[in-house]
Amino acid sequence: MLDIHKIQAVCRKASHWDLYGTPFGGNYIHMHLFRPVVDREELELWEELMGFTLPEDYRCYLTCLGNGGAGPYHGILPFSFRLNDSYQKKSIYTREQEQRFHDLAKRRYEFELSDIDALYEEYCDCTPKEEQMGYAQFDDMFWRNTEHEVYEPLYEHGLLSICDPGCSGDIGLLLNGSYCGYIGGISQEGYFRHLSPDFSLEEEMKGWEPFVDFFMKYVQKTQEFCDNLSKEQKWKALKEREIVLSFQAAIEQQDWNEVQRLLQSTTPKELSEKTTFFFKYHQKVVLQGLPEEPLATDFYREIERCRRWNYERYHGFYDETKKKIMRDGYEAHTDLPVPTFQQFFQTFLDMKEDV
Repeated sequence: MLDIHKIQAVCRKASHWDLYGTPFGGNYIHMHLFRPVVDREELELWEELMGFTLPEDYRCYLTCLGNGGAGPYHGILPFSFRLNDSYQKKSIYTREQEQRFHDLAKRRYEFELSDIDALYEEYCDCTPKEEQMGYAQFDDMFWRNTEHEVYEPLYEHGLLSICDPGCSGDIGLLLNGSYCGYIGGISQEGYFRHLSPDFSLEEEMKGWEPFVDFFMKYVQKTQEFCDNLSKEQKWKALKEREIVLSFQAAIEQQDWNEVQRLLQSTTPKELSEKTTFFFKYHQKVVLQGLPEEPLATDFYREIERCRRWNYERYHGFYDETKKKIMRDGYEAHTDLPVPTFQQFFQTFLDMKEDV
């Protein structure tokens, strides 16, 4: 079971001091923060409609920690309550379907190595010319058949995507079968794991693990980060805290002279990634408040020039009113577990509690 109190304590401390998202790759997305927890009654209604109960440890995450947020890689994705019939279908990642898994894995292997041009030539040789479909139509049919017969059972049936490790990958949670509650990579792109014609279920499941083990690896690495914080790291965080609190107060009071003074005394390339995100959040209002001031434009241009923490790393913040992630005033088109600005700003306010 998840140790809720330990997890909350570790993540709270890390959210104060982690300036670069370092303990586990991608932590800069969620910043060790959680979205509000799932409503238990709403979840129970969803489970009743779907006809099954979510694996216990993952369910505990949703109802005790948050509906998405802190976790390995880019964090645990928000649960969407989708009524997807593929969730109810029997998973082939189970001991009862070892032979079927082997057969589908072999077909997946053969598909990766197939020569579509040669297959089309063979099709044309066996089909009267007046009945032949075009190459594009044949290619589309070949892919659709393979997707339905092979890819859907391997990557969708009985699987819920819960984490995005980046690079077009997906990590899925098994919802039924003998390995129910295990998680593993379910990316459809690239070659099948350990590509071979005799790939077995036993071999595949060596790369899967229970959700609690997967999540607690993140907690352990984050704990190690917190335990090894240096005085220099804390000093930098506290120094940037003073900048952030002063700047926030000036913005709230619309004291543009003070905003200008703070911009003038702050060097973008010396800021941490965390504090850069704070300034990016305020970019639109700052440029509107200082429309004729080149200093403001130059400041934000310099932030974007700092390639180490470049603009593309900034995803914006979740807007609870719009129920969307907003970046620069626009919808960010992502479902990553990005926190609200209020949650993020609170980590600066609470920082001194850990000193």
